[in-house]
Amino acid sequence: MTLNQREQILVGAIAGLALLFGTWAAGSALAGRWQEQTRKIASRQRELDSMRTAIQSRPQWLARAEELRQGLRRQQRFEQMSDLLKQLEDIGKAAGVVISARRPMPPVEHGNYRELAVQCSFEASIQSLVQFLFALQTETALINVEQLQLAPRPDNISILRGDIQVRALIDRTGKASS
Repeated sequence: MTLNQREQILVGAIAGLALLFGTWAAGSALAGRWQEQTRKIASRQRELDSMRTAIQSRPQWLARAEELRQGLRRQQRFEQMSDLLKQLEDIGKAAGVVISARRPMPPVEHGNYRELAVQCSFEASIQSLVQFLFALQTETALINVEQLQLAPRPDNISILRGDIQVRALIDRTGKASS
């Protein structure tokens, strides 16, 4: 069977449109995968850059770790409840916090270490309280502030009254855990 010229043009146009549509469909699918891969590559490049930055900052991290290690060695240690109470009193005096009452709580035994807890009532200005809390975190061996309750003093609102509960860990031999 022979096709006339009109039928040949129609078959050619249909074949061209089919080829064009097939190329478009395949191209759009490939373009979608290409964009996904481009996003993955950009994400991985950011990860690689952050890893390189972390690797480059390793000497600063090691220096800081050594500084903290040296700080732990310089920290005062305590062996029993009276040492902990004395440390709290000394830090409070240095910061300007007046500790009015100290209530030691019974020690809690945990495997290889003991947990000592103290509840204290105090009066302080905001600045001296901040200095006191900062000193507890930086100058002492493993003392955690568990609770802190504050209220302004009724006759002078610039002075705070409060209760603080601190906990300290010491190992079985009596030395502060590190």
